[in-house]
Amino acid sequence: MPRKPAMQTLPPPSTGQVWACFLKWVLGVPVVVLGGLGFIWFALWASGGQAMMWQATSDMGTALFWIGAIILMYPAMLVIWVLELRDGLKAAKDWAAMTEAERQAALAAVPAPKRGKGRGR
Repeated sequence: MPRKPAMQTLPPPSTGQVWACFLKWVLGVPVVVLGGLGFIWFALWASGGQAMMWQATSDMGTALFWIGAIILMYPAMLVIWVLELRDGLKAAKDWAAMTEAERQAALAAVPAPKRGKGRGR
């Protein structure tokens, strides 16, 4: 069954918002990875080379596995983020080039979101 494409939001994010989202992901992921590696290094340093409980060692191994997976996936995600940045900048540029009448027509053409049955209705 084919998926429905995501509905476009109007107005699109501004150029600054697009860059902020891009930088948040591109810089945030390495910071989180380095933080995880730093925490593991600190735990090993604090233990002074002594044997730790097997649960702690197992948890560190699991964390290192996921950090490695993130590092391996980062180049692919970087390509996706650059493509998203390009699309977002194009949408912001197109929106800025529209006249006020064109903007109002575009906003009027967007269908209202469907309201489903909520809880208790």
